[in-house]
Amino acid sequence: MHGKNKEAIEEFKKSLLYNKKDPNTHFYLSLVYDVTSQIAKAIQHMLKAEEYFEAAGRDYWKKRSRKRINEFYFIYDYKKEDFEKTEEIEE
Repeated sequence: MHGKNKEAIEEFKKSLLYNKKDPNTHFYLSLVYDVTSQIAKAIQHMLKAEEYFEAAGRDYWKKRSRKRINEFYFIYDYKKEDFEKTEEIEE
């Protein structure tokens, strides 16, 4: 918000050294990557946020994360398959 995006990224990365599974850190790091046009990293961290929010039973935030991921795919014309594992169904 104050134009200190590089510093924010570094601080969020430091935070992840202490707790790699903190969904809040991944969520907000994703937002900073978005505003700095590092969209692939933004998607990767939002996917982690979604995963960890789900594991913690934080459904509201899981849904918000998924909504943002879908927006990334739509706005920046990325394919879900490029970031998320898809399991093929054997017939």
